Amino acid sequence: MVQCIECGTALKDMLEDEAPEYDAPKPEEPLLPPGEYKPIVTDLASATASRLVRKLAAGGIPVRVEAHGYTMRLLARSEDAPAALAILAREGVVPEPVEGSDKAVAAEGGPCPACGADVAVGSQQCPGCGLQLSAAEQPCEKCGEPLAPDEQACPACGYRQG
Repeated sequence: MVQCIECGTALKDMLEDEAPEYDAPKPEEPLLPPGEYKPIVTDLASATASRLVRKLAAGGIPVRVEAHGYTMRLLARSEDAPAALAILAREGVVPEPVEGSDKAVAAEGGPCPACGADVAVGSQQCPGCGLQLSAAEQPCEKCGEPLAPDEQACPACGYRQG
């Protein structure tokens, strides 16, 4: 038994008592959904970045903002990059992609139609902004008709590619 030093009163052993019940701490919710975020636009003034983040958030697109030297850059998940780039194009931040330019870039390489990053020949995705590029069409093994990369059977002759 433990006693008070000043008055000699018997004290309970504090370790034997149960700890008071507290509300368990709630886990913090992540501010952004998980995923790999890639740059979609760089070299922005902070005021421009702030305006664009509000536009993208209004469109339901989560973005990260990072300092990039003396400027800012916006990053989006790969699956959100095309929608984000469409909003950025409407705002005049990135150029509007020319119809079919993504197929040409995938087949021949060159600058990305959205961010201008260098894309290697045959790439299906821009390394800079994550824009999904159409891969070069392959001919059907039987009839030679062009096939999209995700087609399993030829739409012209029905031959299953293997």
